Amino acid sequence: MTHRDIKIQNILIHQPGYPEDSSESVEVRLADFGLVKACPHTIGTRSHVVGTDGYIAPEIFDVDDCGPISWYKADVYSLGVTFRSLLSIHKKSPQTYDTRIVKGIHMIRLRMIAEDPDSRPSPNAILEHLLSL
Repeated sequence: MTHRDIKIQNILIHQPGYPEDSSESVEVRLADFGLVKACPHTIGTRSHVVGTDGYIAPEIFDVDDCGPISWYKADVYSLGVTFRSLLSIHKKSPQTYDTRIVKGIHMIRLRMIAEDPDSRPSPNAILEHLLSL
C-alpha cells in the first residue's frame, strides 16, 4: 500500500499528557488516505500525477521513461521532503535539540531525496536509522 501524498500537513503528532508530563512517548500517525493505492508488487505506472507539488518524486514526472515505478520509493522521497520541512521549522524554533539527532535526520533525508529511486533507502532502513539516533 502506498500513501502517495505524504507531507507535513498529513502527519499527526500526539504526546499524551503534554505539556504537564512530557515524559510520555510520542505518537506519530499518517492522515489523509484519499490517494492511497493498494499496490500488490509496489510497482505501478504513471497513469496520472497525484500528490502535492513540492513533495512528488521526480520520477513521477519523467515523461521519457514510461516504464513502471516503485510507488513506495516515491513515498520515501515525499517523506524526505517532509523531513526537510521539519528541519526548517527546527531552525526557527527557540527550543534546543540534540544536534546528533538533527544531523542524523538530515543525513537520512539526503538519501531519501536521491534523484535515482534505486538509491533511496527502504522504509525499514529509514526506521532502523532513526531508532539508532
